[in-house]
Amino acid sequence: MSNECVGDSDSALYENLFNNSHSVMLIIHPNSGAILDANIKACQYYGYSYDKITTMNITDINTLPEHSVINKMQKVQRNQQVHFNFKHKLSNGEIRDVEVYSNPITIKRETALHSIIYDVTDRNEKEKQKEHIKNEMACYARRLSKSHDTLSKVLNSLDSIVYVSDFYNYDMIFMNDYTKNLFAEINFSEKKCWQVLQEGQSGPCAFCSNHHLIKNNKPTGVYVWEFQNTKNKRWYQCRDQAVYWVDNRLVRIEIAVDITDRKQAEEKILYTATHDNLSKLPNRYLFMDRLSVALAASQRNNSLIGILFVDLDEFKAVNDSYGHQSGDLVLQLVSKRLLCCARKTDTVARFGGDEFAIVLSPINKKQDAELVAQKVLKIMASPFTLDKKQINIGVSIGIAVSSQNNSALDSLLKQADSAMYNVKKNGKSNYCFFEENNKR
Repeated sequence: MSNECVGDSDSALYENLFNNSHSVMLIIHPNSGAILDANIKACQYYGYSYDKITTMNITDINTLPEHSVINKMQKVQRNQQVHFNFKHKLSNGEIRDVEVYSNPITIKRETALHSIIYDVTDRNEKEKQKEHIKNEMACYARRLSKSHDTLSKVLNSLDSIVYVSDFYNYDMIFMNDYTKNLFAEINFSEKKCWQVLQEGQSGPCAFCSNHHLIKNNKPTGVYVWEFQNTKNKRWYQCRDQAVYWVDNRLVRIEIAVDITDRKQAEEKILYTATHDNLSKLPNRYLFMDRLSVALAASQRNNSLIGILFVDLDEFKAVNDSYGHQSGDLVLQLVSKRLLCCARKTDTVARFGGDEFAIVLSPINKKQDAELVAQKVLKIMASPFTLDKKQINIGVSIGIAVSSQNNSALDSLLKQADSAMYNVKKNGKSNYCFFEENNKR
């Protein structure tokens, strides 16, 4: 994670996206915690006017002690953490559960924290209710009596997958009505659990949890895990336990709650936090993460990686002449062209404004990076069509290549950036490698 820069050329676009976002957003001073800016959604959510909320401190909203809040902000600044779970206080005194994604950004050369806040109070309450039901069932399972009819009624009342199978031979013993209807299995006698509940299995599932459920031939307690069912492709949180059934044989009982909606929401939140909203490319945070992984792999495999910093030449003139909407279209088209120059193992990212970066991983020699730079120059030489007019946009490309003696992440980024500015200084619309004697 690193600073995203909002410069003069796209400040209007940034303010438009910020204020019109459907997500609650705050801009916070990284040291004092002062709320520097809040979008319309934030004012509505917290119940304060814009003038009021921008005189407040984040500690007025966050229920954690002040020193804890400062510690969290420091973690964001040091790129150690982006995701937090907090309790926030609204103007009416109500306390709400929130998930916060925070990143450092640079606005007019000043560092601030950009935080996106999601209210998860209702979701957490539903999960608590489900957890309560599951805990009651786990407790009940430990106290199984010979009253099979009573147990069946309880299990059939749950809108969750509930089944019981023989611990050793996997024979299905019991399925509640919800499970029977879900998998269209009314008659499951003489069938194995993996035949009824999974698809494409010729034997016990590789992900079977049985080995977690007993130790020294004795049940160990409840084991909680998540998986995607191979038949209906839904995600479930499972609570499995080995217990002695009414006939005293050891069985595995599973209660599986559908968490597909939660998984999809988490994936959406993660995508928003790691991708540029305009181009849909990875953002700086995801780029840095993938670069770190690529560098570690290159050290293990004794290979190289290449970094290309790509900056559009005179892009400000496009915004000035055609407007920011046309400028956004150009940025999207540039993103697609850059993707055409990369392999599946490479990463193309937008750093913000008119700056892009590419990780080439792996490469065998520095000439491989040069070939990609030439390909970028060639594809960018084709004009873009705006308002039935054709415009040409050049690119300046700085290249840095790792080696066994040059594999520090920050150093390589600075080298690519320095090389790119060297191109800018010498006429633009070209590329060059970082050279030690050509530092900015």
